[in-house]
Amino acid sequence: MDSPNTSPNLQTSSVSFLANWKFIGITVVLGLMVGGGLVWYANSIKQTGDLESQMPSPKPQYEFSAQGIIQFTELESGCWFLLVDTKRGDAAKYELTGIESSRLKQYRNKTVEIHGRLLTDMVSICQIGQIVEVREMNLVKDTSIDTSTPSTDST
Repeated sequence: MDSPNTSPNLQTSSVSFLANWKFIGITVVLGLMVGGGLVWYANSIKQTGDLESQMPSPKPQYEFSAQGIIQFTELESGCWFLLVDTKRGDAAKYELTGIESSRLKQYRNKTVEIHGRLLTDMVSICQIGQIVEVREMNLVKDTSIDTSTPSTDST
């Protein structure tokens, strides 16, 4: 004869009772973990502000005008630049963009006046100076080196 404590119905109900408590326990633990994570996230946003306000703002672009000599460097993939004498006696280099290379070749080693924008938020592979987007370029004087051979007339 079976004892009342060991009946199959009682065993099934105690197993399901324990399973329910395990489920409830796991649910509570997960809820606390997620809730704790949300509280941590909310606090971190309060302390640091939203992400958009932390993004750096774009740097301004300045109007640029200068006279200098058009030069080319073989550095990296090759870059055109303007070599400008400064008032301090040294030279500054400005990498040129926004103008066709064929036009720059015509002015190589010549003094030009350039008008454009100084792009302070850009870098290039050459890294030889600040980048200038050329809008206008005018020849000031021809400073090209004369490579012709002198005549040997003796009259």
